[in-house]
This record gives sequence, C-alpha cells and structure tokens, in this order.
Amino acid sequence: MQEKYTIRDELVRSSLEAIANSSPEGLFLAGGMANQLYICRIYPELLRPTHDADFGRVPPMNRSLLEELYRNCFGVIRKYNPRRGNDREGFFIQLKEDENPFFIHFERPSKKYWEKNRRIRERELDTANEVYIPHTTSKLKVVRPEEIISSKLRRIYFVASKGLLTQELQNLYDKIKKGQFDVEINFLEWLKHLIQLKNSLSGYFEVSDEHGREARLRYNAEKDLYDILLLKKLADAGEIDFNERYLRQILKEDEDILN
Repeated sequence: MQEKYTIRDELVRSSLEAIANSSPEGLFLAGGMANQLYICRIYPELLRPTHDADFGRVPPMNRSLLEELYRNCFGVIRKYNPRRGNDREGFFIQLKEDENPFFIHFERPSKKYWEKNRRIRERELDTANEVYIPHTTSKLKVVRPEEIISSKLRRIYFVASKGLLTQELQNLYDKIKKGQFDVEINFLEWLKHLIQLKNSLSGYFEVSDEHGREARLRYNAEKDLYDILLLKKLADAGEIDFNERYLRQILKEDEDILN
C-alpha cells in the first residue's frame, strides 16, 4: 500500500520548512497538505497521502518570484533532485527521492480566473492561520479549516454536476450541503480504500482517456469528502479553531462571487 507523501516524510517537512524560511510575502498553503497540518498532531494515522502541496499567493506568483524562491530553497532541496517549471495549473517545483515525485504547486491564474476569484484568495490570505510544521520551529500561513471545506465543496459540486458521483457519495455530499456532518464513518478503512483507489488509477500523472478522467474526478471528490469529514471530526473534538457561522458566511459569499 503506497503511503507517500504525508507530512511525516522528511522530504515534505524539509521542503515546506525551506519555503517557510524563504517564501515571498503573501504566500499561503491550501488543499490536502493544509489539511494534514491541522490533522497530524491528533490523527497521524489518518493522514491521506498526496503527491503535492498547493500554494496560493496574493498577488499571484510570477516567474521571477519562483526563481527567487527556488534559489533560496536550493540548499535544502537539492538532495531531492529538484526541477522547476510550469504546467496548465501554474508553476511547480518537483522533488524526488525515488520513483514517486512530489510537487509543490504555485497557482498562476488566468486574468479572467483571477478577476472572478480574487476576493476569495484575498480572504483566504487575510484569515489564514500560522501553523507550525511538525518537528521544526518554522510556521506557514495556512488557510483556515472553514476555507478548506468551502474550497473542497466547490470542487465536489463540479464533479456532482457532471453526474459522476456514485449514489453513496452523492448521499454523503447532500448531507454535508445541509450541514449534516454527523455520519458514522470508519476513517481508517476509508483511508485504506482511498489509497487503493488512487493506486488503481492507471497513469495518475498522465493524461488518460475519458473513462480515466471521470474515474480521477470521482476519486478527487471522494478524497475531498474524506478531508471535509475528518476536519469536522477534529473541530467537533475541540482540537482546532472552527467557526460554524464563518463557514456558512463564506459558503454564501462564494456562491455570490462565483455565480
């Protein structure tokens, strides 16, 4: 069972620490790795492996800032065979200690996308928490748990709108949309299933046929549901600062902004 990568991996911790100590102003961590930083202290056994860390920035990252960041981090990351570049999602730094690559992504939105989403990114940065990277004295700006949930719900909506969710996932999504998070879940078994599912997706890092793309979208939605419910479990246990009113507020704001 493939378990790379989580915040427990030295490659991930050291690269995030290098960014924390070298990063340009306005950078913040989002996505699955942000989730891990909130979860790792209480539920280390439930960390969901991921192949990347997603950073946003206000204003957006550009080529000169990427080069500056790469130079500043190189002394730490050079042992991981780094290379930088860009793809359709933005800039990236790829690290590798075996056959499994790890990507640090930096959003580079189109002008149209930025105009539509700027208020969301500014809010994510303004309300971000400073969170310690485990086993270090370095901190990163990390989007609030409510912002993670809102972002993941937007992604699940896209998959659901294409009719790609299984009935079980659709029912779970419908409950969460209504604010009903009290579902009985064996997270450890679900995590094992997600790891097996990801490993079964042929050519995960490659472009595949329509069937493969749909399977990947369905997997993305299911892992987002896992992340949302695990974050809420953490919040209900009182282990993170979580504001239900703020979540409802930003869900309404995002609906108004994006529609």
